[in-house]
Amino acid sequence: HYPEMWGFVQFSDPIADKGAVDFVYHPHEDAKWALRQIYYEQKSFFSKNGVYADDISQLGVENNALPGYQWPPKIECTANLFEAILTSRDHRESWHISQDGRVWQTKSE
Repeated sequence: HYPEMWGFVQFSDPIADKGAVDFVYHPHEDAKWALRQIYYEQKSFFSKNGVYADDISQLGVENNALPGYQWPPKIECTANLFEAILTSRDHRESWHISQDGRVWQTKSE
């Protein structure tokens, strides 16, 4: 069960078979995917070590830099929880992922 692998849905005004609409790919999807890679590595690390990694160098994803985002992401851990935060270079938005796989965006004013 990997819904993040299913694909994208795009809603549009034209009725099916009545017109073509170009697919619009949002660059933040790359940020979300980079965080998902951290999530997978954190799960593996936790399985082997009983704790989450608090340093990205422990996960083997330190070279996944993305245009428009600060790399590496910030990682915060407790005994049983983690959150990875990827912030845009302009500091206007951040994308987060937690140990349960939840992904969300926060925006700065």
